[in-house]
Amino acid sequence: MKLQTKLCLLGALALSSLSGLNAYAHGMGPMILRERSGSLLISNQSDESIRVFVDAYPVNPNDGVRSPADKPYKARKQRKLVYIQKSLFRVRKRGFKSIKYRIKSPNSTPFYLCSLSTQGSFSTRVCSLWEG
Repeated sequence: MKLQTKLCLLGALALSSLSGLNAYAHGMGPMILRERSGSLLISNQSDESIRVFVDAYPVNPNDGVRSPADKPYKARKQRKLVYIQKSLFRVRKRGFKSIKYRIKSPNSTPFYLCSLSTQGSFSTRVCSLWEG
């Protein structure tokens, strides 16, 4: 595992444990995708297993600050941009899972790969940026 991925994951875990919502926290690294292919490391800090969805989201420029849009790309557009090994999976309690990705169109416009988990009435979304 690359050092950058480890550092991003450690940062996400530290923030999730400080948040007070540790029972509902999940993390993902790296935060910026620099390689066309690699792995996303998704962690679960809760005491229960979680179900996670990974999707590609357009970049929403907001007064010069980039953030992921509210809705993911449609399936056809997403398949043209990126291959994701599994887009729906479970992560065991206090565990992690590595999911492979491959950017199909390296000169595409920037987009986010986001993991979304829902537990009870809480949803968390953690995103990684592909800048192209």
